[in-house]
Amino acid sequence: MFVFLIASCSESDDTSSSQDPENPAQESKLLAFKKPENSTSSIPTELIELNKTNGAETFLSNIDNVESFSSTVYDENDNVIFAISDRENQNGDYVSQLVRIELSDNSVTTFQLENVQVYSIILADNNRLLAFKKPENADASIPTKLIELNKSNGSETFLTNIDNVESFSSTVYDENDNVIFAISDREDQNGDYVSQLVRIELSDNSVTTFQLENVQVYSIILADNNRLLAFKKPENSDASIPTKLIELDKSNGTETVVSDITNVDSFSSTTYDAIENLIFAISDREDQNGDYVSELVRIELDTNNVTKFPLENVQVYNIALAK
Repeated sequence: MFVFLIASCSESDDTSSSQDPENPAQESKLLAFKKPENSTSSIPTELIELNKTNGAETFLSNIDNVESFSSTVYDENDNVIFAISDRENQNGDYVSQLVRIELSDNSVTTFQLENVQVYSIILADNNRLLAFKKPENADASIPTKLIELNKSNGSETFLTNIDNVESFSSTVYDENDNVIFAISDREDQNGDYVSQLVRIELSDNSVTTFQLENVQVYSIILADNNRLLAFKKPENSDASIPTKLIELDKSNGTETVVSDITNVDSFSSTTYDAIENLIFAISDREDQNGDYVSELVRIELDTNNVTKFPLENVQVYNIALAK
């Protein structure tokens, strides 16, 4: 299953949902990666656009010679999607590639990342492409370094060590404060997974963690008025299905319930549409044939109304808003 950052959520956020009538904002396009129909593989083979009002898809381009994506982000300055693609090398170790997709012509370029594995790419200050790197030749997926990736060739520059955190399930960049927020999950003394909010100050690379009250959350999002939102699963539950949308205090991790979320399954990807003040998410469920299929979930933050659109018996990943 893929976790997006937005992607998700990692592009520079326009925190205003209003538009200047004389200079209307360009409407964003909702893109996604689609796996082959009736395939057990999770490797995406098509880039598609999803209609934001009904989930209908439009084919854009084939995606060849990549493996499953673990993270994607949209670079508005260059009109490019960057993604991390992981594959198994000859030694049986997973290594990463940086994938660059030019939306002007849908061309795809890949750069091998020096036999290492990275996670959670982020566009940060001055449009830098950052990522978290796990130890070389390590079985653990715990990130230990924050690095910058060269967008033209994939070469890396070390920025800082990351200590005392577990694997990240979601990351987002706060442009206002020049901070990366991440969700780090760990196993407590009872064997339950609980979450921490991780705050990384890019001004000095300091790291602070806040325990999130013995609960597990997913898919943090920077939304209107620069609020940090997240989806929360039921306490003491084995299910990973989110049941509440919450706001997290960025200074201490305390939560405020925004809305109940009903009748959805676990989210594999989320993104925020600042122009319309909407959250879009991909929710996966098992159909009557035992195959996993996707739904597009649309959450209107002005009313907290939730609408779902089945995506034609296919499974998609890593939604991203582009221009």
